[in-house]
Amino acid sequence: MLVFTGDQGREIIETIYPPIQARPSPGSAEILQLPCCQTLSHHGKPRVLQAIDIPSLLEVAGRADCVVEVTAQVGDSVLDSTPILRVFGPTAQWRRQR
Repeated sequence: MLVFTGDQGREIIETIYPPIQARPSPGSAEILQLPCCQTLSHHGKPRVLQAIDIPSLLEVAGRADCVVEVTAQVGDSVLDSTPILRVFGPTAQWRRQR
């Protein structure tokens, strides 16, 4: 019964949150060559990721001139110290080169 419930839940999540067909922004390949400057990890009791506010992440990343890599997806269980997203962005050196 638990396997059936899990399968049904994943199917519903895939229906509500279809894969994102994002196009790389200009310069994102250069940014991804930089080391990761920040990682956001879950801290606390185990939880299930219920939603990702993609428009807000895109807005913040655009203002900060960085790329955000989401490493967890909706429906994933996150335990203590599970990485949720990584930020690749302009360091002081990268900004001077632009």
